[in-house]
Amino acid sequence: MRILVIDDGNDIYNFCSQFIREKVKCAHFTNYHDAHNFVKKSKVDVILVDKVFNIEEKDLINISKNHKIEGYAIAERIKKEHSEIPIIMISVHAPGETAQKTLELGIDDFIEWEALSLDPEILIRRIKKLLGAADPAESNKAKMEFKELGIVGNGKLMKSIMARVKKIAQEDTHILFTGETGVGKDMIANAVHYFSGRKDYPFIDLNLSAIPETLVEDEIFGHEKGAFTDAKAEKKSVLEIAGGGTVLFNEIGDLNLQVQVKILKLIESKAFTRIGGTKEIKTNARFIFATNKELKDMVARGLFRKDLYYRISTNVISIPPLRERKEDIPEIVYYAVKDRKKKITNDAIDYLKKQKWEGNIRQLKSVIESTAILCDKVITVRSIVSAHQQHILQPVDQFSGSVAGLDIELSSEMSLKDLEKAYIAKVLQNCDWFVEPAEKILKISRASLYRKIKEYDLKGKIRGYSQK
Repeated sequence: MRILVIDDGNDIYNFCSQFIREKVKCAHFTNYHDAHNFVKKSKVDVILVDKVFNIEEKDLINISKNHKIEGYAIAERIKKEHSEIPIIMISVHAPGETAQKTLELGIDDFIEWEALSLDPEILIRRIKKLLGAADPAESNKAKMEFKELGIVGNGKLMKSIMARVKKIAQEDTHILFTGETGVGKDMIANAVHYFSGRKDYPFIDLNLSAIPETLVEDEIFGHEKGAFTDAKAEKKSVLEIAGGGTVLFNEIGDLNLQVQVKILKLIESKAFTRIGGTKEIKTNARFIFATNKELKDMVARGLFRKDLYYRISTNVISIPPLRERKEDIPEIVYYAVKDRKKKITNDAIDYLKKQKWEGNIRQLKSVIESTAILCDKVITVRSIVSAHQQHILQPVDQFSGSVAGLDIELSSEMSLKDLEKAYIAKVLQNCDWFVEPAEKILKISRASLYRKIKEYDLKGKIRGYSQK
């Protein structure tokens, strides 16, 4: 286990070195800049931040030199950039205030220095709890609950997200989920609803990118009868339908500035007016937000309101793309095929782990489910490639220095013949050395492929080698 300590003194670092008996490596930095660089380059399991210390101007924007500040600023900034790493705030004063503030900023936990002094083991217990090692039975129970919601993953990143979701779900605070299309932001938002006290009420996923711009306000706020030409009856808003449940404003970055103003007012007042109405309607729904856009950049370009951004980003949870958590692929695949009574080979799993999955989990599930329908009993590399060659294997990228998706390094010393041999061999390898799917990918006839196999002395590896 590796612990990173951010503190302008040595108290916390010395404590860790003296009292933590388990196999732990501690790194210690006195400022954000050095700590941030360390996290980018090294594996860190948990970060401890002192609540108050002196900091230099270069470390954080808008903080004057040698100004004594609260460590919240550093913890908040690191949490937004490395949301997968648990952060514990160490506090000497005002524990009640610290607990509330850590929750608001999305920091995972806090410990009073006095409590730490009386019970040194409290720190390792808290760390184990954050890392999911405190109670295996409870950890397995939580994992099964997430699995029932269609969320699976054994990797460190997903475990951290699951732990944070369970914790933050209990608090009626806004959450902003960020991440690429297809990473599962909507499913994890649904998990927040499930683990909250609102799960007996509706969860409404309002996909703003799928609603025509002219109808967005009507969908969110509803309308009164006669509000416009075709308004022959009143229409309740999703806020009314949700009642005491949860509304996910999915792809909030797609809203125009005019609607953003109304969403800001809704958040602040918890009230709205239907289109064409005058009566203010109160709502008790919880609001969660998700986006695949960089809202900070949109704020800078004047495309997203700064005040709205600050209101919805109280707690930011970044969902990493599948290419950054390929250790989760096996479990996702097994989950996708479990109801179809199909098996999948280890080679096929390895093959799937090599792909880029630009469409993330959504693309992976689509490929597996459709392949499971088309194949007999066992999903193999051959069956995957035959069904989805164009969606998985990538073409040659002449500018990248490699063959995209095939791990073939190019060099100036390679002849065209060398490249052809390497390319054909790699395609065949990815097809589990079956000729039929390979010929489709290479877009040559079987006879031509067999000639190349013979020419490049590859026939010994081909399954069922025959020129018939």
